[in-house]
Amino acid sequence: MLPVNQNGMGMETPQHATVRVNIGQPFQLEEKYHNCDNWDEECVYTAMRKIAQMLKSEYQGVYKID
Repeated sequence: MLPVNQNGMGMETPQHATVRVNIGQPFQLEEKYHNCDNWDEECVYTAMRKIAQMLKSEYQGVYKID
């Protein structure tokens, strides 16, 4: 990992870190309907909710499903 140094980027040095990546189940977005004006927004919202479902409850924020 490369931490951010508040005193300047030239002072940053790589550090050993354990990084865990959780890859969830694949999901599909719905196909675009001709009469849907906000399809892009709907897709982003759907994707964010799917990603939030993979997170712990306290990290889901506004995308948490009650």
